[in-house]
Amino acid sequence: MLFCFKEEWNFNDEEYYYAVGQLVYYFLSKSKSAKKPLSMANQFLNADNDKLIKDKICQMFKRYNHAIDLEKDSRAKNVIHHVLMYEPECKKVMQRELIAGLTADNAFYVKKEE
Repeated sequence: MLFCFKEEWNFNDEEYYYAVGQLVYYFLSKSKSAKKPLSMANQFLNADNDKLIKDKICQMFKRYNHAIDLEKDSRAKNVIHHVLMYEPECKKVMQRELIAGLTADNAFYVKKEE
């Protein structure tokens, strides 16, 4: 599932948690650590509410924003914005969708189609 990277678009809860998984992978890929086990995502998988997920995304953004290019990473910036602004209806974290987004091909590294 790749996102529609248009200016105006909205999530539903399943897409939101998928996007969170995509962002987690994206941030982890920015780490300079030689070893990047998926267990680095456990802080998201163990989160029990959306506020905690948003707090963790903000922490990761602060940690890795030096590696995010202002022009080249417009997809990531757009999704970060939408994730932080979205309020899911479901109060329980949808781990299946988060894991799916985390382990799928990352939409931020797919070439833009002309």
